Amino acid sequence: MNRLFIFYVSVILLVQITGCASMSKDKTNSGIKGIVKLTGRENRHSYTHKFQKNSIKALPILISTGYTKKDNKRFTEIQFRAYNKKTPLNYDLIEMYNSRGDKWQWIVNKRNKKYIEKRGFTIETYYARVDSKIGELIKFFEQEPIYLKLKGNLNNFKPLESSHIESILTVLEYARSLQ
Repeated sequence: MNRLFIFYVSVILLVQITGCASMSKDKTNSGIKGIVKLTGRENRHSYTHKFQKNSIKALPILISTGYTKKDNKRFTEIQFRAYNKKTPLNYDLIEMYNSRGDKWQWIVNKRNKKYIEKRGFTIETYYARVDSKIGELIKFFEQEPIYLKLKGNLNNFKPLESSHIESILTVLEYARSLQ
């Protein structure tokens, strides 16, 4: 009788523990579909949309959000990328425009810029923190079409695809839910 009682209590505790673990996982995603964890940065818990993580296309803008591991501070970061076969753009100014005529501009800080050689391409990457601008970026990206211009030795001007903009908005909504 005593063993049977211990067995039932153990089963009930196991069900409660696994139930709580799955609830905490759902709470992390805040009910926003498509959010996935990024790997590669040891000092952060980073999340983005699955389209930005798994797309085979060379996306010019990536947005990630999450927490730092050291002090559990929230962050949201935008990353601009230019893919070139021959010479890099060496862009030093980034501009984005929407259909309403709004404009965002970044002057590139060389400390936050990287050049990566991969599969015959030079990937020119620039990171910027946008923690306090999440609400404004959501309003900006809701006004499609969105155009990105990278100014440097060569200028690069292109519209963003709707599916890409939707994934950006999903990450920004997730970042807002973390605040």
